[in-house]
Amino acid sequence: MNSFFLFSGTPAIIDSSRSPFLRTMDISIPLLLFLIFLLVLLLLVLRYLAVLAENKRLRTSCTNMCALLGIAELDYFILDSNGNYLLRPQNSSFWKFKNGIPLPPKDCIVAEDVENYKYQYRQLIDGKTNYISIRYRIDSPDGQRTFSLRAMPVKGKRKHFFIGTVQEVTASPSLNSEA
Repeated sequence: MNSFFLFSGTPAIIDSSRSPFLRTMDISIPLLLFLIFLLVLLLLVLRYLAVLAENKRLRTSCTNMCALLGIAELDYFILDSNGNYLLRPQNSSFWKFKNGIPLPPKDCIVAEDVENYKYQYRQLIDGKTNYISIRYRIDSPDGQRTFSLRAMPVKGKRKHFFIGTVQEVTASPSLNSEA
């Protein structure tokens, strides 16, 4: 039985009936392609399983972070380079919302705090400062509440955005009574 065999880049006709080794090399092209297909499929399945494991880890991490933010009475937000929300604060007690959209500062903050809030925010967006820390007050049905907002720019290779936190710093009556 003769077979066409590539050796050192030159085709040759070899009598495979004389060598058991060469008989084992008689692999048809469709079989070889099928084996390559199986290998690629196996690699894709392994990659998919790795992605699933990473997604599960990220979901668990996100769940834990959300719980910690709630315990610390802390919320966070992300703004694009123009100051528009990419990720809005989720806690409606930290800011007033209408149909899921944050209201402007003049509709949320105590009037005396609006100018300072707008000024510092504009300084950050315009790149005149690398960090802001603003205290502002909101009138709520439970009385006036005080919040601390901190934000800073994050500069990536292709994107520029801002990330910040909001935390309630109103003195808790239960903590005051324990002191």
